[in-house]
Amino acid sequence: MRHKSRRAARVEARQPPQERVQEPAAEEVATDIPAEEPAVVTHTPAKPAEQEPQDGVVLTPATLPTPRAPAAPLDPRGHLALIARGVLPEWWAENPPLLVLSGARWTSTGGGQRPVQLARCWRAMGREVLYISHRGEPCNVQEGVLCASIDHLEQWLPQLAQWRGELFCGFPSYYWHTHGQLRNWTTILDICDDWEEFLRIGAVTTEHWSPAVVGSAFRDARLLTYTAASLESFCRRYGKAPTLLVPNGGPAVPTPRTHPPGMPLGQGLNVVFCGALWGRWIDWQAVLQMARDLAAKDPEARVHVIGGFDNSGSPPPRPTEPNMRHYGERPYAEAMRMIAACDVGLIPFQGPELCRAVDANKWYDYIAAGIPTVATDVMEDLRGRPYTYLCEPQELARTVLLASRQGRIPAAEVARLTAAGSWEVCARQILDAFEDLRKRPVRRIVVWERERHG
Repeated sequence: MRHKSRRAARVEARQPPQERVQEPAAEEVATDIPAEEPAVVTHTPAKPAEQEPQDGVVLTPATLPTPRAPAAPLDPRGHLALIARGVLPEWWAENPPLLVLSGARWTSTGGGQRPVQLARCWRAMGREVLYISHRGEPCNVQEGVLCASIDHLEQWLPQLAQWRGELFCGFPSYYWHTHGQLRNWTTILDICDDWEEFLRIGAVTTEHWSPAVVGSAFRDARLLTYTAASLESFCRRYGKAPTLLVPNGGPAVPTPRTHPPGMPLGQGLNVVFCGALWGRWIDWQAVLQMARDLAAKDPEARVHVIGGFDNSGSPPPRPTEPNMRHYGERPYAEAMRMIAACDVGLIPFQGPELCRAVDANKWYDYIAAGIPTVATDVMEDLRGRPYTYLCEPQELARTVLLASRQGRIPAAEVARLTAAGSWEVCARQILDAFEDLRKRPVRRIVVWERERHG
């Protein structure tokens, strides 16, 4: 039975929905993925009975793991006291947390990254969540989610290996650190970028992307989720699991327009660019030229830049013009209020090979703030979306002025689009996928595609 989209009302459909993606044939599978783990397994958990492998895929009985009861409220003092002794709560054995492996710290870009947003939603839906990110990160509780580091994960592996839970891997190279001990967990591997292109431009190293490092993640995943249509073929090159399109999301309700304290708005047009500002994919020359062109057309215009200029959120010297205002990294809720105070949102990216695979989080934030989006024309996944204007980099100022003359997005449209395109919708779709995986052996999984953006 094919599941229908939970986001059918997301945007006006200008392209036909994606067809359901079936498992690829054997010849489509990359042959350079290693057959063995790159690390020695130090602990062998008790495994359930398994059927015979078919085409190298182990079929786990559909009855495992058992359905989960709603999680009890997380007790930070009790959890952290146990973790200080190097163990996880034993009461998790019968109802393990949803384990999230992420390349983003909880506070990265103010807490606006995809794995953080999903973990936040899953906790709000009643699931306990164990969120694992960078080495050296302290163990703490954030918004009811237990956050720890890869160092903690490796310490807890013998305990986790005895349980049967669900693992959402948002950063493929981090799965390597499970050392093969969580194969009895149901794993979904999430692909939100073209990692090969990241490697080519030097945005990541082979430590984070190479067949030896990510091979086990693609081999053990029961399902591959991806955020942009062009990433489906990328998933097929590396893995043989079924695929599911799960785009990014944004706030579930509109952000009202206010004037945040400490934000000097211009008397003319106010343009905002918010996000992770350290990437090589940002066309700063186009931003600076836009600021100069706007100043010539509207001396009272302001360009507001929100975000950190390095991966720790501490900005070094910033590219700027007299009419630009820089605020550094802000908590997500505060950043949303600042966005909503402006008139037009900006996505000034460069690099067509990289950006064709990007479903920009900030587009959803701009929609929730009620403002139109102007983006450079490398953002193919944005093409055809409502209240969105694509242009060549040198045309940013002219297009921003055009978008501003159309005014803010009508309130009813903002409410409709935010409800249909929220992080809650994304999180629920992934939980539904986990439920589907629990019910079916690997070769019998029914996978559905959410309707493509209009």
